[in-house]
Amino acid sequence: MPSNSPGDDIGIGGFSGDLTGRAGHIIYQEPPRELTIYWEMMVLKNQDGSQTFGVSVTCDFQYWSNPKGERISEERQLVLLRALRDWLHVQGKRSSIDRVLSAGVREIDRS
Repeated sequence: MPSNSPGDDIGIGGFSGDLTGRAGHIIYQEPPRELTIYWEMMVLKNQDGSQTFGVSVTCDFQYWSNPKGERISEERQLVLLRALRDWLHVQGKRSSIDRVLSAGVREIDRS
């Protein structure tokens, strides 16, 4: 089910997307800019050895999808990643973003 309620607005834009199924897209809009974020389901191992499902996110956070090729500053990349992680948590989904954020912005630029 698509989600884009006032609570999804992070103060600089908003996320919307359908997190049902095996894969899909999350759209972040900050008019006139837009970022398309591909996601797919993944299995996460918990500390106790059990497994849960989460979301693996794939996106080039260095450039806006629209206008195509416009660069996103490192500071904004981190803001967007943190906001996306928080939005996914509100949707009840764990994600691969936690590992990226713990590595810091230098690791983001190398990927």
